Amino acid sequence: MYVLLSDDPPPGGWSDTPPIAFEHGGSVTNVAVKVDGRRPIGARARRIPEPRLLFVSHSGGWDSGVSTETACDSLDDLRDYCQPHAPWYRSNIV
Repeated sequence: MYVLLSDDPPPGGWSDTPPIAFEHGGSVTNVAVKVDGRRPIGARARRIPEPRLLFVSHSGGWDSGVSTETACDSLDDLRDYCQPHAPWYRSNIV
């Protein structure tokens, strides 16, 4: 199991996260929150048969039925990492 956090790095992680750090250095804070007694942000990782990266984001929890998929079938899919509107932008800075 891997844990990925949404701009909230684990203790000892970055003190600033791009792009915020470029304009407002030292403005990012590490926090731990629970919503309805549960940690709202987390991640699971597993191997799939296909040679690709597949990110599935669940809004409202793992079993909510609301999800978004972003697939990376080649390394060229990651080349637009510096464009904020690119699908992989957020996953490249975390």
